[in-house]
Amino acid sequence: MTPIGGNVKKAIEIPVTSAVLYSGQSSAITVQDADGDVDAATTIGCYGVGYGVENAYGRVFVPGAFAESIQELNASLDTKPLPIGWMHDIPIGKFTTLRDELKGPYLEGQLSGTSAGQDAGVLAADGLTAVSVGFVAQVYQWADKGELVSFDTPYGKKTYQADDYVLYVVKAQLVECSMVLVGADDEARITVVQSLLEKADRALPGLATDASWEDVAYSMALLMGGRGASAFQELPELEHRSLYERLSRAYTKFSKTPPAYSLRPQYRDVEFQHDERATFQDRYLRKSLAAVTAGAAGVEGQLSPETREEADRAIQALQALTARRDPAEILASMSQSLVAASTHLKGTNSHE
Repeated sequence: MTPIGGNVKKAIEIPVTSAVLYSGQSSAITVQDADGDVDAATTIGCYGVGYGVENAYGRVFVPGAFAESIQELNASLDTKPLPIGWMHDIPIGKFTTLRDELKGPYLEGQLSGTSAGQDAGVLAADGLTAVSVGFVAQVYQWADKGELVSFDTPYGKKTYQADDYVLYVVKAQLVECSMVLVGADDEARITVVQSLLEKADRALPGLATDASWEDVAYSMALLMGGRGASAFQELPELEHRSLYERLSRAYTKFSKTPPAYSLRPQYRDVEFQHDERATFQDRYLRKSLAAVTAGAAGVEGQLSPETREEADRAIQALQALTARRDPAEILASMSQSLVAASTHLKGTNSHE
């Protein structure tokens, strides 16, 4: 992604969270052996992420995103080292050099003499050069398709524009960095996240540029725990929150106030400010009725006694439901009746 000119836009600070996310790149490790051969590595160096580059998650780390975290880590590196991990699971060494550069956070360290550390050194020398960092996002900014966004960084002002929706990580805490098998770990995780985001785009009509208020209200209620929200529970926190931010921006188009964010909300506890619950219930019922109607149209033969009994209960419930009338609807109906009666009376008087 190439920096270009543009306008500055305020980033959003995420409340303190313990959720660790992952991001990495291939061909990132350089190896060095104390004896000068390449049979096994004892020291590895890598850029944990590449700054200013959109990754497969649709994230861009803004230059300097890890600068503050690295400064804090360096202050206690002797007593609290940053671990070198294997597949975000097994510690295989520790980083002894941490520095933030324009290219990205550079990490260098010693592999341990354990069997896992020695095996990792051999694999690194054989060309296993993929790494993935564990991090906690602290400040981020969401950008729409084609939107220009700018950031003041330790390396000067940087401005970007992407063809798709992008989440810019402005500040993050570095937790660990691991050697990984790209095909078996990060790529698989990325595929799952991308698939979930694609499903979210289909399930949340409020994300569309031409969405109505009903679309937005329904989508927010669904994301915040309405029936069917389980589809969003597997999303990483950063991606889940970005969906919330996109819907919140849609709220402003209708001069509405979105509910407070929660990653795993209890739907009954969400404090909506408008008619989101009623809108969600109405559309959910509408979709359910459409599914029943479509299913009934394809039924052949006689219904079983059990199905007929269930259908009778449904008919009774629907009759009771359709008998309910909104007060405004009742007033409108009464007004129409009065106008009709008045017109009729006038017509009758004119013939006397």
